[in-house]
Amino acid sequence: MTKRPLLMIHGYNHRPDHPKHGPHRPGGNFDIWPQIFTDHAPLFLEWDSALQGRDLWRAMRNGCWNTYNFAYSRLAPAAVEQANDMVAPVDGPIDIVAHSLGTRVALLLLTLRPHKFDRVLLMNGAETVYIANRIIRNYPDIRFKNVAVRTDDVVAGLGAWFEPRPGRHPCIGNGIGGRLPLDNLNEVILDDPVQKDYYHRNYGWRIDGDNPDSRGDHSYSFLNKNNWPLLRALLADDL
Repeated sequence: MTKRPLLMIHGYNHRPDHPKHGPHRPGGNFDIWPQIFTDHAPLFLEWDSALQGRDLWRAMRNGCWNTYNFAYSRLAPAAVEQANDMVAPVDGPIDIVAHSLGTRVALLLLTLRPHKFDRVLLMNGAETVYIANRIIRNYPDIRFKNVAVRTDDVVAGLGAWFEPRPGRHPCIGNGIGGRLPLDNLNEVILDDPVQKDYYHRNYGWRIDGDNPDSRGDHSYSFLNKNNWPLLRALLADDL
């Protein structure tokens, strides 16, 4: 049986082929995700999403006051064009898994070729609720799965404060919740006690997105192997 294509989109602070910040490095997104989604054929979107600190002068030369702002406003739209060229010759339907700032790339890509895509799994998303809300609402035939973590300080701080608009703008990685009660959205809050209890009682899964050993647990949603059955089931529409 032919495997369905799965477009994989990493987030901020990555550069293709960089030994410490490349997505294919051991333990990186593109190392772990194919182990989770074994029923799919991976399509790797390797995009330059700026390196924190190291690309500051590069960001400033492009009119951005920090590297995250640069990645959000300049590099993510460029990655959308890169992804658009990548998926153009691929027969659909295509699924998407995206993490962190990669969720911005994924959501913007949908506005170019919505009929190419079927299911979209967003993890610890750094796109703002304001932007995501409009896109999800506009494409009711696409099934969105938002995996969020209330205690994800990276998106609560960096994502919410450092995108281009002034002020604080909540990100989907901390939860969309009641802001978007739509039939095409399934949201799981990995560190919510009620949801943790529900999935344990009904499926035997011990899900969690809050790493007790680390404050910088922005990737724990997929590094925690206890979450893998949930992630597979979400992408397969088994929940």
